[in-house]
This record gives sequence, structure tokens and C-alpha cells, in this order.
Amino acid sequence: MHFRIMKSTVTSIGATETDGATAGSPKQEKAKKKKSLLTISSVSYHSKDLLELNYQLASRLNPGFSFRWVVVENTPVDDENRFLKTDSRFEVRAGVEQPPPHEGRASYHHGKALNRALKEVASRFLLVLDPDFFVLEENWMQKILEYMKEEGLAFLGAPWHPRWYRKWRYFPCAHCLFIDLTKVELAELDFRPEILHQLWPYAAIFLAEHEWMLARGEHFKAWFRALRHLRMTLEEDRRSRMIVGSSRDTGIHLFERFSCRPGIRYETFVPVYRPYQDQLIPPPGVRIDSRSTLRELIERLRPDWLSFIPKRRGYFSKRGFRELGLPDLHGRGWEEFLWKGRPIGFHV
Repeated sequence: MHFRIMKSTVTSIGATETDGATAGSPKQEKAKKKKSLLTISSVSYHSKDLLELNYQLASRLNPGFSFRWVVVENTPVDDENRFLKTDSRFEVRAGVEQPPPHEGRASYHHGKALNRALKEVASRFLLVLDPDFFVLEENWMQKILEYMKEEGLAFLGAPWHPRWYRKWRYFPCAHCLFIDLTKVELAELDFRPEILHQLWPYAAIFLAEHEWMLARGEHFKAWFRALRHLRMTLEEDRRSRMIVGSSRDTGIHLFERFSCRPGIRYETFVPVYRPYQDQLIPPPGVRIDSRSTLRELIERLRPDWLSFIPKRRGYFSKRGFRELGLPDLHGRGWEEFLWKGRPIGFHV
């Protein structure tokens, strides 16, 4: 059901049905590699249907634009939902060995596969794209690459959506990331995470009582308790917020190497986010998915690095696809993104 809804949405925007075609000769692939200005890199893990749909949409919206699409196939070899190396739409490469079971195993598997795909890049521009991130604008390949040239951007793309408060902010992430390889060295790109070395949530027991009171509508009682034990309230609130921006997920090395490097320019798409409505992931001890005067007051007093809601002006928009005449994907729980005030893509 979930995929059928997604396919219907994408098809209504512009994708057309195409069948897998036979791969071209090595000579043809080599010529295409030299000619292409853009290489798209994706990792497939049970994602064949999503990537086929994404290819249909990208081809429909970018007629005549030459691009390569490299797919590292991480799906287990005994699974039927795998790409064949004879599929001419994609350049399918063998996946990487799955790491042993541990926290963040999927991210390590994904990041190592993205690193493997880097060996195939020969174009000026690289797009790292999740199978379930769909770019929507007509001729987006030409428009975005020209814009990056004009503005001298090394990176452009979607940031982590603000509801993922444990991730870094104000810098593109690996869901949809354009890179100009004349601005950064290919050898410097590393998508491996470091999830084993990140902070974990603090259990705010005292603060949880405030949340229960607010949930029951006992606002006066919650205010009285918070003021009576103000020091403990603020201390537990602060400790609950220490994990904001602490994640070391896929792409953390790019953020740390390039976000503050002199001469490196970057921009992000604008996520559609509605504070005090959108549920944070995972839900923190301090709730930001419903309004209360107490919650808003504390949130306003906290600096950006301790705030669940990004404070940089213009970083997110409360107006989304629905207000701009497109289907309400935000209402389905999907992440909408804008660029220059227009819908640019969505992430499922």
C-alpha cells in the first residue's frame, strides 16, 4: 500500500513506465562516462522498485541531459529484489560486506557502499541520492548544476529534516547531496558514520512529571511545580537537550571537514517543518509536538545548540506543498523540501 501511494504520487508528477533495458557495450559505457557532467550515486538495499521509479521521474524531468547512475547493490544475493548487472539504466556494482550486528549497523553498511561508489565517479558533479528521495523540478539537473557554478558552491542539497533533532544542522546530508568536485577532492569524501561514539538520551524523570501534567491539561500545576523547583527543572531540561546535534551518522565526516573550511561555500534546500506540530524522532524527554507556554518559554531561552527547534532564520518553512498547489505529502509523514520558494523534492 505504501509503495502504491508513492508510485501514484510520483507518476502524477511526471514519471512514465519504462522497462529494464539491456546494458550497453563496455565501449558505450566508457563513452557515456566521459560525456556525462553528472554522476548519481545510490545504494540499493531492497530498493529496486524505488530506484526504478526514481529513474523514471528523473528521465522524464530532464530530457536530453546526459547522466550516469551508479548503484551499489547491497541487497543479499539470495533476494529476488536485486538489480541485474545487465540493466542499462544503472551501472550496477557489487555491494559491500555487511558488518556484524551492532547499533548503527545499517548506517555503516550504507556509508561503506557510498564510499565504494566514489571509485566510479569521473564527472565534475556528483549527486548522492537516497532511493526514496525524489527531485521534482523540471530540468533540475541543468538548473542546479548551473546554479552551483554561478554561486561557486561546493555542496548543495537537503539537510536533515529538523524533526531529526539529533542530527547536524545547516549543512546538506547524504539523502540528496550535490557536490562540485572542482571545489573538493574526491579522496576527501567519506560517508562512513561513527555511531558507536555518540551520546545517548538522558532519562529526565523529574521533567517527565511536568509532561504528564501538561498532557492532562494541568497547566497551572505544572507551572507551579516548575517554578518551585526551577533549578531542577532547568537542569533536567538542559541534560535532555545535550544530544541535540550529537549524531555521528552517515556523512558526519563531510560536515566536520567542510562546514567551517575557509573558501567552501554550501547551501541547503528548505525543509517544511511546523514546530509544536511535527513529532520529533525519536521523541525526547521534552515534548515539542504540542504547544504550551512553559515549553515555548524554555525553548526560546535555550541557545541553538540546545534547542530542539533550529533558530537560524529562513532555515525551514511552515508553508509546504499543499500551500503551493501540490499534494500534501507532509500530511502523510513524508519530508517536503523547497528551493527558491518552490517544491524541489520529498523524502519518504
